[in-house]
Amino acid sequence: MSNWQIGPVILPGDLEWIDEFRPLRRQSESLSLAGGSIVQRSTQLTGIPITLQTPPRVFVTRQQITDLLALVDDAQVDTFLARHPDGRDFICRFRHRDGQPVDWANTFFRSPPQATDGWHTLTLRLMTA
Repeated sequence: MSNWQIGPVILPGDLEWIDEFRPLRRQSESLSLAGGSIVQRSTQLTGIPITLQTPPRVFVTRQQITDLLALVDDAQVDTFLARHPDGRDFICRFRHRDGQPVDWANTFFRSPPQATDGWHTLTLRLMTA
């Protein structure tokens, strides 16, 4: 299996894209003054969420998290390439409205994290640009 590539950061290929199959069509309905039904439909083209999570027994390193946080904090970077393990490419930006774009936890050890520590779980929130 290939890896996810988020900008310059390489992540495990078995991260789960938890909202990949979220519906992209929207529909709103209202009544006209004459009582007729008005239906408006649209397809979302940008702002599509890409939420990646580590599944059970998959971990990322502290260095990968540090690299992701540096990308979040880089004022020069507005959009970046996110490459799916199957080869699909998405132009993305970090999604801030649903919490921090990078949530992580050291799941096994409560000692101070070391640079080589590889036992972190991750939730990464992106959206297409």
